[in-house]
Amino acid sequence: MFRLPLRPPLREPLRDAFLRAGNISQAIRALFATGQQGAWYDPSDFSTLFQDSAGVTPVTAVEQPVGLMRDKSGRNNHASQITAASRPVVSARVNLLVKSEQFDDAAWVKQSGTVVTVNTTIAPDGTLTADNVAQTGNAIFQIVLFTATAGLFVTSSVYLRANSATTVTANYNGNLAAPNNTLGTTTFNVTTAWQRFTHSKAVGATDNGLYLLLNGTSGQDFQIWGAQFEPGAVAATRYQRVNTASDYDTAGSPMYDRLDGVDDSMSSATGGGGTAGFFFCQAVKPTGGAGLVRTLWSDTGANSGYRVQLDTLNQLSFSAGNGVAFTTIAAATATAVGTTHLLTVWDDGTNLNAQLGSGAVATIARPVVTAGTAGFTIGKDNGAATGFFTGNMYPEVYRQTSLTAAERAQAQAYVRSKAGL
Repeated sequence: MFRLPLRPPLREPLRDAFLRAGNISQAIRALFATGQQGAWYDPSDFSTLFQDSAGVTPVTAVEQPVGLMRDKSGRNNHASQITAASRPVVSARVNLLVKSEQFDDAAWVKQSGTVVTVNTTIAPDGTLTADNVAQTGNAIFQIVLFTATAGLFVTSSVYLRANSATTVTANYNGNLAAPNNTLGTTTFNVTTAWQRFTHSKAVGATDNGLYLLLNGTSGQDFQIWGAQFEPGAVAATRYQRVNTASDYDTAGSPMYDRLDGVDDSMSSATGGGGTAGFFFCQAVKPTGGAGLVRTLWSDTGANSGYRVQLDTLNQLSFSAGNGVAFTTIAAATATAVGTTHLLTVWDDGTNLNAQLGSGAVATIARPVVTAGTAGFTIGKDNGAATGFFTGNMYPEVYRQTSLTAAERAQAQAYVRSKAGL
């Protein structure tokens, strides 16, 4: 239990990071300046996104489908999805609650005796949007968060204060039909000053859902504002106001393409088939599919070409085929479901290399690579309806030839800044 800085102080560093990303973009553009083959996709650049595969209907807002992503490298390896139901969705959503400030809404279930009076108190962001919660008994203030995924680490946070010192107890309950407190309890010592309290737990294998319950002290009012629920964080991230699934704050929140792990993917008819080297850098947040192979990029054919995946152990995996078999290297550290990770792989002509974040580089001798397909696929196995990725994909930089260490660092800095890492 701890408190984090309030919303205004967090905006400047995030804004500065995005300004730096604009400067780094010049370095990414230079990677393709002399005709190197590859692709560069950026979900935050709406000028490159279209809702249809023909590029007729632009993406103008978050939560719209992406049928076409234009390649910013200058090589015109645009990625598209002709099937409407299989298109990713561009998003900046972090907070999965449906009403993060409207505690009088029916989304928040109030037991008899709990009275919410809206917009009574100046909130931590300086607006008159905080609500008062009055209780005449041992009332429960609760919300159903989501259908639980075993092993997923989850964090809830909320801003609380009271007219005089009191306590508020938060419980995670792992059974929607019969709340059982299996996921633990935290007591918040609420004072007259706003504090942001967090409650984090891993979902158990027998938990079939998730409640968050707030129990106040009978007869003691408290004020509440800015609730947030997010998967995978060990500490609450910057608060994001949410009114509906498509109406939420986007300022300072990184943009990404959200893939459903069922049939979402995109492909380019050109840009694949390289044999002399390879570089790929992207940030991703896997949100499901643990124990399954999930493909990020592939131009593989019959034991040929390159592919980048998360393997069954959640490790970053990089493979190259020689026409007979694949040679594969995996980063030693596994990715965590619900956490954003920087992924980098490259073939430098001697070795296949894989790096998770800034960790150690895993290396294996490369084969003599046989060309894969002329194009490539993003988000599933190349040429097959398998290996679908579930989660968020941030900007991607791919080049058909390897980069120097300095160039790799530039690409990694760009992706980090765009993904908020």
